Amino acid sequence: MKDFAPQTLFAIAQETFGAWLYVGLLALLALVALYAWLAFARASFRGAPRQGALAIGFVAALVAVAIAPLTTAAGHTHLVASIDIVAMALITAGAFVGGFLVAWPVLTAFLGLPGERRATLTGRETHAAR
Repeated sequence: MKDFAPQTLFAIAQETFGAWLYVGLLALLALVALYAWLAFARASFRGAPRQGALAIGFVAALVAVAIAPLTTAAGHTHLVASIDIVAMALITAGAFVGGFLVAWPVLTAFLGLPGERRATLTGRETHAAR
């Protein structure tokens, strides 16, 4: 079980992804900071931003289904065993969740809802016509 220690898994990820690991970690930190900023700004996470994020998550899942076998030098005809189907379902679910979680705060920050306080990058509040 010592092979599954966090430092061992980090070393494997660092060897596998190289500099992209740090790019991904910085992007994750920026996403968490955006969520925190929106929460403190009391931005609304309902309505149009959520629906748009669901649509983007769905598109990300479809793209993942299309390209996942091709990135492993396989094809859709190679998905014959049940473990292959489970792996494809997990890739699809991960792409949906990832697309949704990335799109939701971005759409919330820039769309907001009509008549509600919107989050702004300049610190000035904007209000939609009531």
